[in-house]
Amino acid sequence: MADKNKTTAPDLQTLKRVTSNNEELNNKSKYFSYWHLCLNPKSALYTFICMYAWFSSSIVYYGISFNLKNLSGDRYINFFLSGLVEIPALIFVLLVSNKIGRRWTLFSLFLISGLSLGSIMIIDSTNMASPAAVLILALIGKSAASGGWAAVQVSSAETFPTLVRNIGLAACAFMARIGGVIAPQIVSLNKYLDQLPFVIFGSAALLCAFFIIGTYGDG
Repeated sequence: MADKNKTTAPDLQTLKRVTSNNEELNNKSKYFSYWHLCLNPKSALYTFICMYAWFSSSIVYYGISFNLKNLSGDRYINFFLSGLVEIPALIFVLLVSNKIGRRWTLFSLFLISGLSLGSIMIIDSTNMASPAAVLILALIGKSAASGGWAAVQVSSAETFPTLVRNIGLAACAFMARIGGVIAPQIVSLNKYLDQLPFVIFGSAALLCAFFIIGTYGDG
């Protein structure tokens, strides 16, 4: 081709040398797997907490969303309100996450979610519950769970080392999808006891709160 174009053929030795060096580097590269998330007890513990936090956020978020049809009032207005209440929770995360730290932000949000959902069962057992009170507590629980989910995504990305960050976030996202699959099945338990789904969702959130405050990092 060079003869036809009446030009000098380029020296390809440099290109071959660079290609050869790249192939050697690729052969020496270390491949990481999910096993590397659990190489030592501390990393395994943090991985478990992050995965459970995603699972808990998902199961509460979608569980409340699916259970809105069983609450009093117009289901369309309830669904609109369930989306509206997420806004203050996200603003709260933006304002306080860097001031009080990720751990305390997550703890406070999951604690609020768990207590509000658990309170539904308590006030129902004392015959003090009104349909409006149940709806308000459920919306508070979902609001806090949505804020916790937003905060835990940031916290998880900061927790995993760079080399396994994508793998760690993939594992967390997988657990969140599991939570989304289980949530409708828990909602169906209301045929046995009306407030049973709220008890399960609230327990999941409270357990996550105490996991975080008891074992998570200082930040």
